Amino acid sequence: MIEAEAGSGNVQTIQAGGGIDDGTVYLLNSGANDISTAIDSYITMELNAQGQYIQLDEMLVRAEAVAASAGDITVTLTKNTIAAGTKTLTMAPEVATQTIRRHRFNLNICDQNISIKLQNNAASKAMKLLDIGFKSSIYEDR
Repeated sequence: MIEAEAGSGNVQTIQAGGGIDDGTVYLLNSGANDISTAIDSYITMELNAQGQYIQLDEMLVRAEAVAASAGDITVTLTKNTIAAGTKTLTMAPEVATQTIRRHRFNLNICDQNISIKLQNNAASKAMKLLDIGFKSSIYEDR
């Protein structure tokens, strides 16, 4: 699956997916647009280190800044499928001319598998992630 950004129209991001068995390329999410019906847009990243415990200390998220009522990015953290907290990050610019919104925050999560989900599911809103960074290490004291 790949996302291609549209130059105009109701849907800013078009998803195309390849058929595994038939070799055909399909348009995904073509039955609804995000003008009146929210499309749940998210990514989930998995952090693991071959069964060792990971200490996640810090996270950095950079996204394209959009209009003041642009919506938010919801960050959901889980430790081996157990909820470890959520955080809401605004995409509204701090200054009128700002084109990138940056969030850097501390975390204290330690587990063998850490999932990070970044999500925006508001109608007429877009989440355009630019960079994601982590400060993490192998937890040696176990």
